[in-house]
Amino acid sequence: MLKKILVNRCEEASFRLLKKQAEDEQAHVFSKVTPKEILPFETTRLPKELQDFCWRAHFDFVVTDSAFMPLFVVEFDGPSHHSEKQVCRDRKKDELCRIFSLPILRINARYLEPAYRGTDLLSWFAECFFTNRAFTVAEENGWISPEDGFSPMSIISIGDRNDWPLDLSHGVRDEFRKIYKEGQIFDEQPSFLIGRDSLGIYRAFAFIAVTKETGVFAKTAMRAQQFEINQADALEILICFEIFEALKKVLNGTSKPERLVSIMEKMETAARGISPSREATMNSDWTTRSMFKKGGWPTLDF
Repeated sequence: MLKKILVNRCEEASFRLLKKQAEDEQAHVFSKVTPKEILPFETTRLPKELQDFCWRAHFDFVVTDSAFMPLFVVEFDGPSHHSEKQVCRDRKKDELCRIFSLPILRINARYLEPAYRGTDLLSWFAECFFTNRAFTVAEENGWISPEDGFSPMSIISIGDRNDWPLDLSHGVRDEFRKIYKEGQIFDEQPSFLIGRDSLGIYRAFAFIAVTKETGVFAKTAMRAQQFEINQADALEILICFEIFEALKKVLNGTSKPERLVSIMEKMETAARGISPSREATMNSDWTTRSMFKKGGWPTLDF
């Protein structure tokens, strides 16, 4: 009797999600592809350990265009990827992708949950990749100005989807406005800070004032990616959901708000620990004056 193929459920889900995005773009997805099949390593001066690695390693998924030219790689990082041996292997894959300018997206189970307007982060990254390519083609053909650039947050519609399809936090921002108009919170929108720490981890911090004296605070993080999509865009989406969940707990009485003075201290500490790549305040005048001063992060004034 033949043996049943052992299937990693997360990798199965990853393949299904990638395949759906690829089909919409006349692209293809292949699993368990060895580096030697797609990287011209024989004609490149590589350290011997990387040359040997090309023969015995494999990428979890390779996405190609319609002509089967590789576009990007996706690696699923499960619990085993914390081991020293696996970390070493991951670094070698990252280095190969860097040398050959092949984008690589590293994901975990969190990327597979449809928790963001019914969309998962893996599908979002893949769709952003293909949309970015379409922008590049449009620029090269003179259809749009190069100054326009590509930002997922600025896409109003794609096809018949006209609800800011790549801004997964669009609905959450509307919820903030609704709660504000009902008089339940002091700020209409959260303020956030996004940047990269000394270890290369991207981190986001946010708060929103519930009253003049209290508010809620949230934070999240994402490992650095060798991918073509700005991670600050992804973290801006994630931090909006994180702060919204924290706010809901305060409003339904399952947790208590913090004093704004304490929150501001956290934000100041966060600012000192990262190199900011994005910061924004879209809230009340009081919080804006309290939090931001010309030239940087704040000294509180009451």
